[in-house]
Amino acid sequence: MEQLAVARPRLLHLGCGMITPPEWVNVDGSYNAWLAQHPRLKKVATTLRLAPKSQTDIQWAQNITIADLRKRLPFRDGEFDVVFSSHTVEHLYRDEALAMLKEAYRVLKPGGICRTIAPDLRSIVREYLGEIEMKWFEDESEFAGDPGRRMITRLLMRPAKPPRTSGMYRLYSSMTDHHWHKWMYDGPSLVKLVTEAGFANCREAGYHDTSIPHIDKVELAHRVRDGAGVIAEGVKPA
Repeated sequence: MEQLAVARPRLLHLGCGMITPPEWVNVDGSYNAWLAQHPRLKKVATTLRLAPKSQTDIQWAQNITIADLRKRLPFRDGEFDVVFSSHTVEHLYRDEALAMLKEAYRVLKPGGICRTIAPDLRSIVREYLGEIEMKWFEDESEFAGDPGRRMITRLLMRPAKPPRTSGMYRLYSSMTDHHWHKWMYDGPSLVKLVTEAGFANCREAGYHDTSIPHIDKVELAHRVRDGAGVIAEGVKPA
């Protein structure tokens, strides 16, 4: 007898950036990711200096669905088995992050898993207080005797110098402000956020501590281990 084919789980990766494995449906709202899919416009933007060369030189993958994560996702209700994001929610205002997770709830099937990672605010504070020691920067000399500056830099709320971009890219940056952090989370507050979005059995999870297939393709050690990030996982009620 012929065996029935087992449907592959549908995996959605929000805020993918440069991490775009083929097993996942990768979504990002970056201006540069959009330009990468429109080479002629990218050439014009580069020639007219409408975007900095340091950004347009980045080679973005073509398997990215371009979407503003602050708005309704371009997918049907109940289309996915898993929704994953890593170091994305902190780039949104908390209300926007909650709205994004509610969209994750909408596009998930009943029983589907939502898993999200954010920088660990607790470890940043503990480091500032001198309770733990971490090496995050190649050149630590600029922070010598100035733990406050180091903490502010780790929080990534704003750069030390004002931006020098111009043209359309400056307008885009001022409108979206995607590069900087807007809200920070420790484990309990991230779990609470996921719970507020409607998910059940929410918990703080460990690195690769999940039943999600192909998690190793999107959940990277340097974004989680040694105080780099906290993980919250919940399930859409059946």
